[in-house]
Amino acid sequence: MYIEDVEKFRAILSEIDNEDTLSSITKVFKALSDPTRIQILYLLQKGDLCVCEIRSILEKPQSTLSHHLSILKNTDLIKPRKEGIWIYYTLSKPEIVKLIDFFNPKDTLEKINVVK
Repeated sequence: MYIEDVEKFRAILSEIDNEDTLSSITKVFKALSDPTRIQILYLLQKGDLCVCEIRSILEKPQSTLSHHLSILKNTDLIKPRKEGIWIYYTLSKPEIVKLIDFFNPKDTLEKINVVK
């Protein structure tokens, strides 16, 4: 490899190569590593929901959902909004669902024209 090539690759990495950026990216992917959290993100793409609605749909204990919602909040994927005694959640980055969809095996194969 030529020194010019090495410098080009280093320049590419320099755009993300700091601890804060890498840590943020890693946290997002860790947050996406749980099926319940992915389900929550899919639900929220249809609109804001409160914990009680999410609990009814997913049939999970509120404590479990609170844990998952906290992780999604800490990665800025969702944001809470308080209305009276209820807290509603909304996607703060709706494009995250498109990223998740990209990894759907059937959809991915269609996107690269393997399956139609």
